Amino acid sequence: MITLQRPSINPFLQYSPNRDMRKTLFDAYAARGDNDNESDNKATLSMMVQLRAERAALMGYDSHAHFVLSDNMAETPEKVYEFLDQIWQPALRIAKVERAALEAMMRADGIDDRLRSWDWRYYTEKVRKARYDLDEDALRPYFEVNAVRDGVFALSTKLFGLQFVERNDLPKWHPDQQVFEVKEADGTHLAILYMDYFARESKRGGAWMNELRTQTRLDGEVTPIITNNFNFPAPTESSPSLLSLTEAETFFHEFGHALHGMFSDVTYASLAGTSTPRDFVEFPSQVMENWMREPEVLRLFANHYETGAPIPQEIIDKITASAKFNQGFSTIEYMAAVYLDMAYHVLDTTEMIEPDAFESKIMADIDLIDEIIPRYRSGYFAHIFAGGYSAGYYSYIWSEVLDADTFQAFLEVAKDSPFRDMYHLAALTGMRRSELCGLKWADVNLDNAELRIVRTLQRIDGQGLVEGQPKTQRSRRTLALGNSAVDLLLRVRAEQAEQRLKIGELWQSRGFVFTKDDGAPISGERVSKDFAKIVRTNGLPHLTLHGLRHTAASLLIAGGVHPRTIADILGHSSISITMDVYGHLINGVQREAISILDERLASRN
Repeated sequence: MITLQRPSINPFLQYSPNRDMRKTLFDAYAARGDNDNESDNKATLSMMVQLRAERAALMGYDSHAHFVLSDNMAETPEKVYEFLDQIWQPALRIAKVERAALEAMMRADGIDDRLRSWDWRYYTEKVRKARYDLDEDALRPYFEVNAVRDGVFALSTKLFGLQFVERNDLPKWHPDQQVFEVKEADGTHLAILYMDYFARESKRGGAWMNELRTQTRLDGEVTPIITNNFNFPAPTESSPSLLSLTEAETFFHEFGHALHGMFSDVTYASLAGTSTPRDFVEFPSQVMENWMREPEVLRLFANHYETGAPIPQEIIDKITASAKFNQGFSTIEYMAAVYLDMAYHVLDTTEMIEPDAFESKIMADIDLIDEIIPRYRSGYFAHIFAGGYSAGYYSYIWSEVLDADTFQAFLEVAKDSPFRDMYHLAALTGMRRSELCGLKWADVNLDNAELRIVRTLQRIDGQGLVEGQPKTQRSRRTLALGNSAVDLLLRVRAEQAEQRLKIGELWQSRGFVFTKDDGAPISGERVSKDFAKIVRTNGLPHLTLHGLRHTAASLLIAGGVHPRTIADILGHSSISITMDVYGHLINGVQREAISILDERLASRN
């Protein structure tokens, strides 16, 4: 039986030659929540849009989008639209080129008709096979669900030193689930992880991560309980659950969210895990997703489920070659939903709207071609009406800019060893709003750090900041932030022998061994004294840092230190540092910056 759940309908649309049946199923899928019956969502979503606009007005905002974005990296709807408009027309041109290729393939099949929405996926697979000799369905035997899980776990072990221990003694709410205790490299408990793989009638569609219990230490140490939830095809009597290439990527993506939750290291639950600006929250997951197609990672787990044979190199080459195939369609169907989300939430009217007419007008305004519909139409756009992404569905493509930069740093720094411990460095590069800056590793010169940091502050402040002569309160605080970062860098260099010894011992206690060329160990004191040399020897990536507050921490990580030890390594109880390994602010550094500023102003007076 073919259902309207994605694991069922997508393979049918991709591979069934029955065009009439493809149309029937596609139309039914596209009309979910929009059939004028008891399950129709139009009146409900219209009321939600109206109430959101009313609430925004009561709170002094122009629209719900202005309200939501005021605390996001993008800040305003205008910036979101500016960002989207840079991408839309180039992507639309590519989609039209793809359409022409699909229509040519359809005519070769003897069909004298223009391409329709229910034809796109079917002829995409035909063109993919003809152009790259790659049949996605033939890849499934290499992506058995437990093998993909083992690959994700192995990658996490190589990147972070994590251990995964299955716990059959813990309760489950469905027998298909698997439960794991996640431990640090030294065996310390980190989190509990639930994996819920398969589609079922009682389960909503899609894939997502949940935090059943968030990390906090306000009233004692509380560790997180995280779930990863999927809708993969369930195993049958004759076959295990075999994933498509896209589904395997989804696995890696959602596990990035799980890592975000598990690595949380904050005092207050309201800041824990994925409680970040919405347009940052997809960054860790998309960095993790990037690993999936890497040849070294595929070799970790992609073995044929029957023979155990590793995935052939020729197939890996085809996967790499086809990586950008059909990206016009993927980008356009996603962005159409983004424009729809924004259109609903920039409304300043509190009158009820008619969703079908409204959606049609927005799609006409952006010139969406007839063969593509939004990834989520209004009637089933759960992300924005039930999932917390209202005025925020743009976050995925916004985060792609961050994750592309970050993953490139991996490739540049670790060409010979892609599993070098640089993920934490990359994961710290996400900041918000005014902290976004153009500081690159090439700008960080330990011998002349203050001058270079002040020059960077001049770029991000935008107020003609003169060294030592801040013009405004904002400039004063920005300069103080820079001074604080410099102070921390100088502390990291550890001029005092006692501090050098402490830092070196801490590094070595975490398992990092430094040796001379002849293999003889280097003392902890010597390690720390030569910190700058060690960092330069390890190789610093040319990576845009989003936020000056991360400079000191990132340098430590580049030297080979786990982020969780940063507060210890700084070794000053007067510094209150809280950080989430995936991008929460180092709030204590900002507080100290203000404190330093106050002390200096007081001394001048």
